[in-house]
Order: sequence, then structure tokens, then C-alpha cells
Amino acid sequence: KLFSRLGSKQSLDGLDKKLFVDIPDGIKAGDVVEFYGKEGCGKTEMLLHLAANCIMPRSWHELYLGGKGVSVIFIDTDYHFQILRLIAIMEYRTAESETLIKQCLTRLFIVRCNSSVELLATLLSMEQLIICKPEICVMMIDSLSAFYWVDRSSGGESLQDQQENIRKTTSVLSRFSRENHLVIFTTVHAIFGNNTKEMMRNQDYLCKAWQQSVKYRYMFTKQTEYDGKASQFCSVYVVQRTSPKTESKSNRFLIEEHGVVFIS
Repeated sequence: KLFSRLGSKQSLDGLDKKLFVDIPDGIKAGDVVEFYGKEGCGKTEMLLHLAANCIMPRSWHELYLGGKGVSVIFIDTDYHFQILRLIAIMEYRTAESETLIKQCLTRLFIVRCNSSVELLATLLSMEQLIICKPEICVMMIDSLSAFYWVDRSSGGESLQDQQENIRKTTSVLSRFSRENHLVIFTTVHAIFGNNTKEMMRNQDYLCKAWQQSVKYRYMFTKQTEYDGKASQFCSVYVVQRTSPKTESKSNRFLIEEHGVVFIS
């Protein structure tokens, strides 16, 4: 019975054909994906976009929505998650169907953590839930680097002590992806470097075990462009896969009231 549960994860192929266009087979069960970039570059907004894609159904009363109808665990360590924002994103897609949105929200598990110790304890406590509910296919952590400076300070001069909690957390996440076939999305803050080149050079500052577990890494940046139609400047967000280092195209998107809008 246990193995039937572990093997019954729904495919997430086509989760977002724009963002993952350069991955031929799409996102697969067990993949670990990192969103890396400075604060305010659209990482959390992209997680909400993907969360909506996950928890919404494929269709509703003959209206095609393109969702996956799977459950998501969202672990909020930065306290950026806003349920009303997620609802607004879904309302735009569903013509404000309250019944559908309530149904979608039953597929969402939200947890908040205040320290790396609490994050680790939370993950360990969720193992039975994940095993008993095969509909849980995705875990999102925003962000995995939230407690980096606190752990670095409390660990003293020993790198091993500084990285103890993130190593243990990585071990649990790796087990979830390997044995429970969860797709794991995390955000990581670019805390070193002031430009894209410096950010890329310093992107591997978390423990080595985490770097080895990441299958896909995407870098997020923000730039200001002039919108001739609106006669004003606006923020344009750019995301590009940086790992594995194969040819990949960058995607540009806006953040509107109703969510992420890809423009190229």
C-alpha cells in the first residue's frame, strides 16, 4: 500500500510551458528547483503563480483552466505569503467562482517558520502527512536562505556548525524528492553581489549538499523600462535558467494585479 501511494504522484508536465519551455520533458516528480535572486525580483510572485497552477483543476464547468489539481505545501519563512494575493490570482482566472476557489484552497497547506530549527522540525513532522496524502505533489519553501545570517552567527567560526541545520534540512528535502517523489521549489536570496555577474559567482553560498540536490536553478532580476503606450516607466522582471548550464532562453514578465504576465 505504501509503495502504491509513493508511485501514484500525478504528472506535473506542462505546469508552466512558458517558464519551463527549455526543459523538453517538463518538470518531473522528484525535481528540485531553485529560484535565485535579489529581494523584490519576482521570486515569491512566481511561486504564487505556480501554486495557482497546481491547486486549480484542469477544467471547471467546461471552462478550461489548465491546472493540475494537486495539493501543495507552502512553507513561508520570509512572511511574504499573502493568501488574498493567491485568491486574487485565481479569481481572475475563474470569473470569481467562490465555490471553485474554496475547493482549490483545500489543496493548500500553509506553514510559517521562525528559525532553521523550526523549519527542520516542521519538515520532519510532515513526513506522515506526505505519505498518507499522495495528492500532495509539491512543496514550496520561501525562502530556504531566510536564516542564513542567524545560523552563520550562532555557529561561531566553525563552518560545519554554521551549516548544520541547512545540511539536515537538505537531507530531509532530498529524501522527500527521492522517496516521496515531491517536486520541491525553493527561493534563495542573492545576498552577495550587486550585479548579475557577481550574483552568479556567489550563488552557491548555501551548503554543498544543497547545491548537489538542485536540478534546475533560475536567476531572477528586475529592470526598469519605458512603456511608450502608457507613457511611463515600469518594472520588468527577467528569469533565466542558469543550471544546468545548457542553452536556455530568458523570459520577461510583468507583475499585474491578477498575477504574472509573460511578455517574451
